[in-house]
Amino acid sequence: MTKRRKSEKLPACQSKEEAVQLLGRFAVLDAEVAARNARVDEAIASLRAQAAELNAPAEAEIKAIFMAVKPWWAVAGAEITDGKRKSWELAGCLIGHRIGNPTLVFPKPEDIAVAKLEAYAIEGFLRVVKEINKPELIRLLSTPEDRLSEESRETAAGLRVDGFSVKQTETFFIDRLPPREESSETLADPQAAQVLA
Repeated sequence: MTKRRKSEKLPACQSKEEAVQLLGRFAVLDAEVAARNARVDEAIASLRAQAAELNAPAEAEIKAIFMAVKPWWAVAGAEITDGKRKSWELAGCLIGHRIGNPTLVFPKPEDIAVAKLEAYAIEGFLRVVKEINKPELIRLLSTPEDRLSEESRETAAGLRVDGFSVKQTETFFIDRLPPREESSETLADPQAAQVLA
């Protein structure tokens, strides 16, 4: 297993020329990584396709065996386990029935079930979920005042007094651009067109 190496710490850029040189190297390295990852993805997809093709006959036979043994177990299971167990080890397999998770069955549509439960007036059968509608609040608090109705302006002002606001953070990024015509802003790198294996 290859250990991940820590990235070499570089001094902060002092000039546009230094930035251009480093960004040129960034683009080359990023292209290499992207190309390798693309080859890995292609290889994985190819292996999955090969495995699916090779597995198809076995999976079909597994399904056929399952369907042939299932009705037999429904009749013979109680006799084999003396009616004391739901499963049994047999020929390298564990065969039997599993109890699934309980699910509630109720009258449909759901509003009829809700009305029936309300008639019992017992706490705990129904719950009301209240949650903050964040997109709507962001929309209101981000809209310039001159584009809001008087009522919305008052609501927004009250919300701000109560501590509501919208925050957006900026994060620094570098994205490699797709190749295009050579620019004076980019570093001419003879390896840029090559992707190392």
